[in-house]
Amino acid sequence: MAETNDPAQRWIDAGLFDPTADTADQRRELLGWFDELGYSPATFEGVDPAELPAVANRRHSRPGPLLTREQAQQRSGIAPDLFERVARASGWPDHLQFTELDIEALKSFGVASEMFSTDELLHFVRVLNATMGRLAEAATALFRIDVGAEIEASGGREVDWAKSNYEASHLMEPIKTTMESFLKIQLEEAARRSDAGREKVSSTGNSSTLRLAVGFVDLVGYTQLSEQLEPDELGRFIRTFEARAYELVAANNGRVVKLIGDEVMFVTVDPNDACRIAKQIIASFDGEATSPSGGVAYGEVIARGGDFYGRVVNLAARMADLAVPNEVLVDEATANAASGETFEPAGRRQLKGFEEPLALQSLSVS
Repeated sequence: MAETNDPAQRWIDAGLFDPTADTADQRRELLGWFDELGYSPATFEGVDPAELPAVANRRHSRPGPLLTREQAQQRSGIAPDLFERVARASGWPDHLQFTELDIEALKSFGVASEMFSTDELLHFVRVLNATMGRLAEAATALFRIDVGAEIEASGGREVDWAKSNYEASHLMEPIKTTMESFLKIQLEEAARRSDAGREKVSSTGNSSTLRLAVGFVDLVGYTQLSEQLEPDELGRFIRTFEARAYELVAANNGRVVKLIGDEVMFVTVDPNDACRIAKQIIASFDGEATSPSGGVAYGEVIARGGDFYGRVVNLAARMADLAVPNEVLVDEATANAASGETFEPAGRRQLKGFEEPLALQSLSVS
């Protein structure tokens, strides 16, 4: 091989740099930064050269030797069939390579399998995967919206993307502390809500049954509004709706179960709290382009995987669909239990999925 004074020769030899490419100057600057970090071409073995600007933060977030799926299974000590079931429940792609941290996590699944049934453990893994997936997507969107837009506006050089990604990856350490804090708080509150909900259930052998108030609030006219707004405006509107929902639910001893576009689902132990939440969300949109409507039902629900199921949940959702703008419909159980609220008869209504018409009440929102 002919000698060269090009400091990037080792990157060229590794097939990670083409000095004749149109973007060679940008790539050379990127590789110089990699050299400063102490990264060698071997660090990026098997990496598509086009992915180099994004790889430095991945190496920081998941450091150390990378193991194949088979190696990970053997090192974890988990039986091959359980390993594959955990992998599928976790949503891991076939091409995923594993680190030492991943091995330790896998070992914990092996320990947990001795305490919990396989079906319940895998159900928990699926919930964990969905939660972490949403968190990852949110973090990626946060970077793209607040940092990525600025980089693109300044020309979008490779080294700028790489450095920003790398700096963002270093935020994982304080985020881990935040996640641990949030999880412990949520565990405490979930246990309190579960204990209170279990105290009120009728005699049943089902340990996942709780008595809770379930509420849904929809934004009437959202679909039409979303057609009129620009993407940035729609994003701000959704963010505003989510912020109000979370703040008002938390202020009234509730928990947001999920947000689906223009709808929020929440639960409380006390029906009075659920009614206040629905009223306050509606009041928060007074005079705006869209008006909320809601439904609240009270009774026994099945708690599974952080979500809730059963007749009471279906009833609350159907009432929210039926309510007119600025109205909250409730079932008789809620009206009887929410002693601090005022209701007006709303007649007997035929709700989708229910065989017989049900007597409903309209919550006074003024």
